[in-house]
Amino acid sequence: MGGEPEVLRPRRLRGQLGVRGEYATLRESIEAAISSEHPFCAEFLAPLASQAQSALVIRPGVHGVANGLAGMIGWATPAALRQVIEAIDAHMRQEHAAP
Repeated sequence: MGGEPEVLRPRRLRGQLGVRGEYATLRESIEAAISSEHPFCAEFLAPLASQAQSALVIRPGVHGVANGLAGMIGWATPAALRQVIEAIDAHMRQEHAAP
């Protein structure tokens, strides 16, 4: 297995959340990203949640995440990554759970 793990090249976290000053909070950015892809959420959100979770697993702790994502995603702290995961989980349970 050569090279760095895919999580160190987090395209979805960097490019699809719109965290570029467009929204006042990360939560607003996440909600906007989720809303923009609805109803095709599974295709968009599963890889996004996976990448956020992978960042937490591969680079645990504040320093690990900072070292793994430094320079690429300034907002990607462990707390922020958990917020992404929790928002996705909540949306999928509320909007897409089987009856």
